[in-house]
Amino acid sequence: MIMGFNALSEKMAGGSASCVENITVVTIAGAAFDSLYGSGIDRTIKPSGVTTPPIDWDAATCFSARFDGDTYCGNADFSVNNTTNILVKRRRKGEFEWFTLYDIPANKSEDYLFTVIDPYAPKGTLEYAAVPVINGYESDYSIAEITYDFDGILLLEKDKGVHTILDVTLAEDKNAQIGLANTVAGKYPFVFYNGENNYFTGTVSATFVELVRDGLPEKSRLYAHYEDVMEFLNNGKPKILKYWDGRIRLISITTPPNNTSEEHFDKHTITFSYTEIGSIYSNRDMKAYGFLDIGEEWWNES
Repeated sequence: MIMGFNALSEKMAGGSASCVENITVVTIAGAAFDSLYGSGIDRTIKPSGVTTPPIDWDAATCFSARFDGDTYCGNADFSVNNTTNILVKRRRKGEFEWFTLYDIPANKSEDYLFTVIDPYAPKGTLEYAAVPVINGYESDYSIAEITYDFDGILLLEKDKGVHTILDVTLAEDKNAQIGLANTVAGKYPFVFYNGENNYFTGTVSATFVELVRDGLPEKSRLYAHYEDVMEFLNNGKPKILKYWDGRIRLISITTPPNNTSEEHFDKHTITFSYTEIGSIYSNRDMKAYGFLDIGEEWWNES
């Protein structure tokens, strides 16, 4: 090659290996090469008369080496340069639908190294997926599996929460809008189910104690911790309730929290009632109540 051209005034020093199947090794030697390119469906990307390979990767590219100080011929650089964001999704193992948790901007290779926390995860075996978005479309899912477990009850806001395993009880009712119509001549009334109301209400009672690392209560903050919990329950903000048996609710506290210490002056039992106000599996509800902020284009709403 002299000044970018070979003896035939072409920009490609080597011709194409047409109609060759199952290539596993490519060897070039005896010259200085600027690039090496391989395509599986060359005609779809190189019109007649075009002798140079495309600059960027596309659906036809099998390998493309630029020999910029190395022999790398993969497409990681293409993926990084064309990825705009990375979605982090979660689902219960065995289910089909994914729930989007995070939308992370990705403009350079360093953006692929990140850590996310999922405080709203349900108990059980879960699958998480990291999904690059390339040119506006979701690419391959990289999936990992974990098993999440806890005891007691958790109450969470976006930036804080409380947890206890002591003396926990939870009672729930399933609610719908039901009407009765008595008749003059009939013995029994008619029952009507009006509207689409279908939600839980419940009552929780528990002893809230702040535990230190060895699992013992922090005695110096017994009363202060109860005061913190009472303030947390009475602040009017939506919460997520997670119970050890797998129940998980998006709720509002609907009665003032009650604090009693009948057995011992340091043993405070707090009781409160709640109403379910949405679904933790709905991006619309989780965004409306300030827990997640995912663009509607990545919602998976039924």
